[in-house]
Amino acid sequence: TYLAGLLAKYYEFMQAMSPASQPSVRINVMLLTSRWKVWRYMRIYYTARLPGSAAYTNEERVMRWRKGQGVGGWAWKNGVVGIYDASREGLGAAARSLDSEQKQVVGRLKSVYCAPIWMNGVVVGMLNLDSDAGLDETCFDDPRVQQIVGTYADSLSAVCFADGVRHK
Repeated sequence: TYLAGLLAKYYEFMQAMSPASQPSVRINVMLLTSRWKVWRYMRIYYTARLPGSAAYTNEERVMRWRKGQGVGGWAWKNGVVGIYDASREGLGAAARSLDSEQKQVVGRLKSVYCAPIWMNGVVVGMLNLDSDAGLDETCFDDPRVQQIVGTYADSLSAVCFADGVRHK
């Protein structure tokens, strides 16, 4: 699938960078969703991972993220890329915006990279990479990784909903 292609590209880059160390990275696409066309939030709709790596739990898949919550919510609110690293000063602020349930479900993640998916000048979703390894291992802050992810995020807008929201 499309996300598996991004995962393969990411690991191809990582293999060239450091063949000895390959962090476990998962990918998901969160789309804006609304209930009764009133409440807007994001939630995971599509995922990819390497065989044998940790799958997204049901709790992660159904969790709702409001604008400003977590890295993806912050990136949605500001219309820019979001980067999180649990151990780096200045890159851990997104964790403070999580509620207790979110902290419990995603608290083990050490690094996250979120790229907005745009359609007609509006953020309609997020393409996310996450890992239980820090940025030193995942290289989410490397401009070459960001270029790869950005290219995929740009292509995803073609398959998103025309009004930018999935209605339940």
